[in-house]
Amino acid sequence: AFAAIRLGGVENFLKTIEIASKIPSTSYSYDRATKLAQDAEEQIVEIVTKLVENRDWTQLANLSRQIPNNSSLDKKANSWSTLASAGRNAELGTITSLDLAINQIKNISSDSGVFKEGRELQKRWTLQKEDLVYLTEAKDLARPGDVTDLRQAITKAEFISNENPLYSEAQREIQKWRREIQVQEDQPYLNRAKQLAQGNNVDAWQKAIAQADAIGSGRALHSEARNLISQWTANIQRVEDQPTLNRAISLGNNKDYQEAINVASRISRGRALHNDAQNRIRTWRREITAQENLAQAYNIAQNRDPQSLSRAITIARRIPSSADVAGQGNVAVNRWSEQLLANARRIASNYVRSDLQEAITIAEMIPSGSSAYNQARQEIQAWRRELNPPATPPRNTSPRNTNPRNNTSEPVEPFPPEPTLSDTNFY
Repeated sequence: AFAAIRLGGVENFLKTIEIASKIPSTSYSYDRATKLAQDAEEQIVEIVTKLVENRDWTQLANLSRQIPNNSSLDKKANSWSTLASAGRNAELGTITSLDLAINQIKNISSDSGVFKEGRELQKRWTLQKEDLVYLTEAKDLARPGDVTDLRQAITKAEFISNENPLYSEAQREIQKWRREIQVQEDQPYLNRAKQLAQGNNVDAWQKAIAQADAIGSGRALHSEARNLISQWTANIQRVEDQPTLNRAISLGNNKDYQEAINVASRISRGRALHNDAQNRIRTWRREITAQENLAQAYNIAQNRDPQSLSRAITIARRIPSSADVAGQGNVAVNRWSEQLLANARRIASNYVRSDLQEAITIAEMIPSGSSAYNQARQEIQAWRRELNPPATPPRNTSPRNTNPRNNTSEPVEPFPPEPTLSDTNFY
């Protein structure tokens, strides 16, 4: 018996009781055996109590069936089985099933170990039954769906206290009925507002807004009303601000960008056309910046030295391709690139090693994509070959020419012809 109780579980506790009950009253172990059987019974009762607390009626019914008919727990097991059946009936949630559960609870004996729990469940189910009657009557009242019936249904459902299992369901129904009431009360305002807005003019939209504004915050149709009010307000703002935006667009089309910006800036933040105006302002500011960059580049290029021309090209290439002066910028970049190439050729024609290196440096300033770029790369390659001739001259050498600068006879790489591009008339 001691070994069985140590293993735990209902089956072992029952085995403990069965074995201990076989020890006769004449035995010196009888008192200890009786105490051991009582301990096992208490363990089983504790398990039953937890099952009741967890509302695990199925497991409680299964445990009750494990108790033998000749066991000392047989009477208690009958009460446990009755409680499990009552619990299953109560969970059905109907007035009939709750009545049945309440009547079953009355059959639980006081020595069952769950008598107190049974009485508490009886009170709970009695309240639940009463509130279920309220909720059922409330739903019946709400069924026609008119405002008066819905208000009566809400009054009836509010009798259900927050301690009742039906409280959450009752609150959901109340919330639903209140919404239905609000829709019925406010829908005429919204319908009237929509009808007024069909006039499609400022006066019609203003009247529609005034009508829809009567639907207060927290009402069921408030969000829909606010969305419509926003639409109608935007319509009014477009009508009011479109002439201003059209004026700004006209100025922008005439290249009067700064005045266009000034006019478009009158459309304030939060207005319907504000974003459109800001997008156009950004475009016009880019045009102004492009013009300023082009003017700055022209001004720098007037110095005509390679560094100035290179700096002018760099500034001009900042002009975005979408700008109105982008074409002028491209023409200027090509012109200044040709000037750089002409300068490089002129310096290279001196046939001095340092001049060739300077010519290469100037030609490398010519950007890719310009009209002079490909020719500049060819010239750079030729000048680099001149700076770094082969260590062993080829077998078929070219005629030796006289270098006019030092009157010495040395091979000279033939240079391309002098450029014909004039350095004047560029501005």
